[in-house]
Amino acid sequence: MHKIEPQCPVSTLVLDEEAVKILDSALIEDEWFESFEIPPDSPGIRRVKFGDVVYIISRLEDISRVLIINVGDKGVFHDGGSKRTTLSRILRVATRHFDRGVNIPSAWQVYHDGSRLSIYAATLYKSSFNRIYFEQSPRGDDNIYAFTQTERPEDLDKVGIDYKNYDDAIEKYLDAVGSVEEFSPEVGMYGILLTEPLGKRLSTPGTLTDWHERLLSPEQRDFVNRDHKSPVRLRGAAGTGKTQAMVVKTLWDLYQARAFDQTVAFLTHSSALAHDVGSGLIAAARR
Repeated sequence: MHKIEPQCPVSTLVLDEEAVKILDSALIEDEWFESFEIPPDSPGIRRVKFGDVVYIISRLEDISRVLIINVGDKGVFHDGGSKRTTLSRILRVATRHFDRGVNIPSAWQVYHDGSRLSIYAATLYKSSFNRIYFEQSPRGDDNIYAFTQTERPEDLDKVGIDYKNYDDAIEKYLDAVGSVEEFSPEVGMYGILLTEPLGKRLSTPGTLTDWHERLLSPEQRDFVNRDHKSPVRLRGAAGTGKTQAMVVKTLWDLYQARAFDQTVAFLTHSSALAHDVGSGLIAAARR
């Protein structure tokens, strides 16, 4: 029999700018946090592991800024709360660090002190005041380091920061960029993030074919063309055409399947959206 060596636990997760965007639109499952795998054939990203550091980086040749997350014993997940919520908030702060046009929700209660920043780790409850801490200029670099979480708010300049994980990750970053990518088992589902404000195109008249072939943005069309083998998460700011893409997809799938005798449920969070927006888009997108 062969002795099976235990896997080295992950202490640090490194994401470049493109990987942050892609993960921010992903459906992350709980088991993802066990080893930080990515699905095979993931669009634009790859995974490399050196020792206890996992790099999820883009296939782009240009070296970009990175988000480094301490996921070890005293890192951002040690409190036992929702890791998915914590990760989602870390990704939003990192996106804001890379793009000043992105906003952080005021309910997260952002505190600043020099290059330090902290936010609440989850929606604030009476029994939970946990906060996540970031260094926005670690070692004077233009990266961002999510380094710990505390059970209650603390003065930013008094929260200890251990740079070992950061230094180890940076030391091997260029090797990770130039390495051969690894195979990763299927864990998680990556979605589509709408980034292009549509403006007048939100109300442009046209047939369903017009919408599919020329009026939708490339990101919307990617969503409409997805099959039903697995769920797809669609995200985007107001005005990027999320509802529009969903309506077009509903009609497009029905027409392609010739399933006119079927009933399809299109669920919304409000009756106003269903009656005032959804029904109008359906009427405007007739063949």
